[in-house]
Amino acid sequence: MFVQSPSNRVEIATRRLKIVNDSQVESFGTRHVVCNVCKKTVILSGDEDYEFGNWELHKLACTP
Repeated sequence: MFVQSPSNRVEIATRRLKIVNDSQVESFGTRHVVCNVCKKTVILSGDEDYEFGNWELHKLACTP
């Protein structure tokens, strides 16, 4: 069983909070975000939950 360190949990919570507070997010999960503008589902990158690199790239191309 994988046990997350406290610092890892803080990093995940920080990334999740960034997604929660993004007005362009319609809905999300640990590995995806649904865009409020174009309604596309963006699969998040990386091995960690809420890795939003792909989401940031999507937002550059899909502006409100």
